[in-house]
Amino acid sequence: MRRPIVGVSTSSACAAWGSWINTPATILPETYTTRIVEAGASPVLLFSGSNPDYIVDLLDGIVLVGGPDVSPETYGAVPEASTQVPDHRRDSFEFALVVTATQRDLPLLAICRGLQVLNVVRGGTLHQHLPDVVDHERHSPGPGLYGETRVEFERGSTLARLLGTTTRIVDCYHHQGIDHLGEGLVVAGRANDGAIEAIEDPSLRFMVGVQWHPEVRGDAALFRSFAEACASETEP
Repeated sequence: MRRPIVGVSTSSACAAWGSWINTPATILPETYTTRIVEAGASPVLLFSGSNPDYIVDLLDGIVLVGGPDVSPETYGAVPEASTQVPDHRRDSFEFALVVTATQRDLPLLAICRGLQVLNVVRGGTLHQHLPDVVDHERHSPGPGLYGETRVEFERGSTLARLLGTTTRIVDCYHHQGIDHLGEGLVVAGRANDGAIEAIEDPSLRFMVGVQWHPEVRGDAALFRSFAEACASETEP
């Protein structure tokens, strides 16, 4: 059996490497692709300027990764001062990926921004600055610094079953979070301050969103379970 092909979303940014300075690039932290390979799948990078309809036909699963704030316009809100300048092209591309993954029951693992994209596509909304709601900044303590958060998982949830636990310390880096939950989604885990840290669609084979960064500590159980769901796409 071939290794499943997993499409991974990327960011567009000006970057520097070797002799190249301030050069437009398609980028992705390597920790994501490393975890996917370790789990038994083969990652391919998805450029947000591509046609999502053609791409999905080639994939056995999708991972949506962290990145800039989702445009508040997509959930009917006015941007607040704390909200980052949106990447409209990436928003449109990833929204289309979620819609297609839902229609085809294609395995989807949505991480950080990815969870927020999934929620908004389903008609949900976001808190534009979570510290205003929970009265602390532990979910994102500073630029480039992960915060540690204890997540309590709902008993009977897909995540509790896959991870084999009802609580876990995780690495977070988000200043936004879910406000109203999207249609067809259920809360699978919360931080002790009430912030939603995990969601899932129990009607599909594997559609899970986590607000934290499982690639940082190498959450093998989560990535392996996702890869196994993707592998079922390759079976005759």
